[in-house]
Amino acid sequence: LKPNPSYPFPPGATLIRGVVYDAGGKAVSSAKVKARGREIENKTTGEGEFVLYFSALTEDEIIKEGGTRFVKGNGDKILHLDVEFDGETKTVALEAEEGKTTSVII
Repeated sequence: LKPNPSYPFPPGATLIRGVVYDAGGKAVSSAKVKARGREIENKTTGEGEFVLYFSALTEDEIIKEGGTRFVKGNGDKILHLDVEFDGETKTVALEAEEGKTTSVII
């Protein structure tokens, strides 16, 4: 069961929230959004919205930089999201701080 964007996540949850648009600026429903290298994925709603929830991150899944804790990407603090729709995949790079919500428009 994957949570929808309106789910009441606990305080301090590590989330990536976003909206996916096509080249014409129209919201894309049922696009698959996945955090590369992780088993975290979800589909967009009819309004193109999605949420990825990172639960109970371990120390191995964290990068510390200057007192800030980031979700580990591919060896550094950059996460890559792969977004699949219309037979194509777009990739977006971002940083996600532990215990915070990161917002992205794709």
